[in-house]
Amino acid sequence: MSLHTSPVTVAVGSLVVLAGLAAGLWWREHRDRPGPLDRPLIVYAAPTSRLPLEAVAADYERETGQRVELRFGPSEDILTKVRFPAAGDPGDVFVPADDSYVRQARDLGLAAESIPLARVRAVVLLAKGNPKNLAGWGDLLRDGVTVAVPNPGAAVGKLAREHLTNTRKWAALEPRVVDTGTVTEAANATKVGSADAAIVWDAVAGAPAYDGQTVLTLPELDAVTGRVEVAVLTQTRDPAAALKFARYASAADRGLVHFRASEFRVEPRADPWADEPELVLYAGAMLRPAIDDTVTAFERREGVRVARVYSGCGDLVAAMRARRPDAFFACDARFMTDAEPWFGKPASVEVVSNNLLVIGVPKGNPRGIRTLKDLGKPGLRVGVGHEQRCALGGITKETLEFVGGGTYAAVRRNVKEEAPDGGTLVTQLRSRTLDAAITYTSFVTPHDDIEGVPVTGIDCAAPNQPFAVGPETRYPQLAGRLFDAIKSAESRARFERLGFGWGAKK
Repeated sequence: MSLHTSPVTVAVGSLVVLAGLAAGLWWREHRDRPGPLDRPLIVYAAPTSRLPLEAVAADYERETGQRVELRFGPSEDILTKVRFPAAGDPGDVFVPADDSYVRQARDLGLAAESIPLARVRAVVLLAKGNPKNLAGWGDLLRDGVTVAVPNPGAAVGKLAREHLTNTRKWAALEPRVVDTGTVTEAANATKVGSADAAIVWDAVAGAPAYDGQTVLTLPELDAVTGRVEVAVLTQTRDPAAALKFARYASAADRGLVHFRASEFRVEPRADPWADEPELVLYAGAMLRPAIDDTVTAFERREGVRVARVYSGCGDLVAAMRARRPDAFFACDARFMTDAEPWFGKPASVEVVSNNLLVIGVPKGNPRGIRTLKDLGKPGLRVGVGHEQRCALGGITKETLEFVGGGTYAAVRRNVKEEAPDGGTLVTQLRSRTLDAAITYTSFVTPHDDIEGVPVTGIDCAAPNQPFAVGPETRYPQLAGRLFDAIKSAESRARFERLGFGWGAKK
């Protein structure tokens, strides 16, 4: 048997992967497409986002037929309403003025997915005509000057107070402060002349209602910034409907158009809108039993499609020449590097799991195989992974060569099957057409009729599995949420039931 793979073999493997991709892209899960809910979606939001959200909700209702009810209030107040909803009146979506409230909601078990919308920063909005000629921080401290600051229930009021207290500037400003409630009320105080200045978000100060009023960007407030996110509430009765609105509000060509028009600095890596977007995921065959249920649940919750292509990682890398996936989950880190010429260099690569090389044998180990060297005994029928088409084959070769003493050559003489993935080897082992197979513990663990002899003490025999979102994906936010699902506690339990380790192998 040749130890090397011809270009024809690799090409055939790549064609198989491409055929699988085509089938995955054609297939549609047979399910009824949900129509609009018979009740409005309830969106709790801070007044900071009132103008763009009103426009987003109107567009969404017109485009989808789904009614949207916006309920505005200071961030602290709407968090309380989310925490203690009226009987039979749960909320669906949460849009506070700063992501610190989303984190609080998540800590309380109230928020699930969140998608970034925009960033805001604190500025000083001056009264119409600036009758007191205010030009800097020192002017705000003059006698007779009044400064409207939203109360701490509003994000900008809370964050500004905290920052100014920490920088020892609040004590001097406090005697001039007029507590006005919401950020909109603070801005309106300058418009009607009941305050000389107001600390508000830049997006609020830039609203048409305050045209002609001067805005000061002061270094004393540079650190007072907020990140506006749209979060799905765990109490929602329809997560898919809530996520659909969140995706619409955060879409570069839908909701963010209105946020940009309202002077928000919108999220630069936003997804485009699609009623049912589709991701393409390439994943090593060993990972299929660990992630398939997770991906299916993600599809249903998000109302999206994930075209999954499972194969040997060598074949997957070769297939990237024709079609680049949105995400790549590799069996071994080396394939992430091999993929860069076609997949690109992702912004981040994170190891999710690790797997252990084992010698799969029938239950009871009738041939008494204890070590890799035993696989070189005459008369054994041995199965291994294909050395170019999958991580398993390359790792097996490296491990056998590490053992030394002619082990690699001796085992190769007994090889009767060179498969593109470890699952194929296990199938043949269970049918007793092989006496032993070098595979992963995750392929052996689910079966009662076979067992695994661990390969220990060799670093390369315990590969890590990294995940990366493609740098050119159209849907970076959606792909990122898929990754979050794969990293979830429920997903981890699936990995560990199969014998995977969690995180990088130390």
